[in-house]
Amino acid sequence: MSVRNLGLILDNTLGMGKQVNYICKSYYYQTRCIGLIGKYINDKTYKTLVQALIISRLDHGNALLYTIAFSLKNRPQRVKNCAECLVRPSHKREYISPVPVCFRLLCTILFHTFKVLDETAPVYLSDLIEKYILRECSDLSPIHF
Repeated sequence: MSVRNLGLILDNTLGMGKQVNYICKSYYYQTRCIGLIGKYINDKTYKTLVQALIISRLDHGNALLYTIAFSLKNRPQRVKNCAECLVRPSHKREYISPVPVCFRLLCTILFHTFKVLDETAPVYLSDLIEKYILRECSDLSPIHF
């Protein structure tokens, strides 16, 4: 049994397998569509389409994908690599090293944490994190061994 809420598919085990399958199927469809019209539009428009239709959707809800199994993380990475090849076509033997999806996931989590600590995040996020204030060194009592 699964539920779709805010564009994310959640199942009863929270395994995110159905979400990853949906993401990959949707991205490969968008990639094919962009590839078909690519010869009729200029490079700037082409890159904008790839960013809007593929990369931005990959970033939507990606914090939930941070703790999934490595085999499931590998599939969105292949989609992102495919999108990179659309934007920067290269020779088949040339290696493209885009930013790994796992780093994009971590960056999103760190960005939201920074916004909470900087007090610029929405209240519903700020309520989830409690600030820890480190005492000054002079306030600490000496440690005796």
